[in-house]
Amino acid sequence: MTMITDRKLGLLATVSGTRPGDHTLGSPQSRAAARRILQERMKGLRRRELIIGIDADRKPNAGEYGEDERGSGEVGRLVGIPYGMTLADGLRAVGGFTEEELADPRLQEVSHCAEIWSLVH
Repeated sequence: MTMITDRKLGLLATVSGTRPGDHTLGSPQSRAAARRILQERMKGLRRRELIIGIDADRKPNAGEYGEDERGSGEVGRLVGIPYGMTLADGLRAVGGFTEEELADPRLQEVSHCAEIWSLVH
């Protein structure tokens, strides 16, 4: 069992099962373990994604989650999704979402350059 902590957020989760380091770096098993830990870490936290439409020739990208300085208990990050890609596909590419969350009809919209969305979940 592994305790997951973050300097800013404190104790986030207790994770059982394999860890990414138990497998070959970059292997499907290592990536699956990392995804599972991230999902456990985010359970119970209110998350805000500030999504910005970016140039079509760029890859989807996201910053690290940071704590809201107002003490709201919310964490947030900036996400860039290329023009022409659905929000769901862009968020799937950056990670941190379940397929159930990505099925939300609002996320089936296509990103347009310089448009900004705010997603709270």
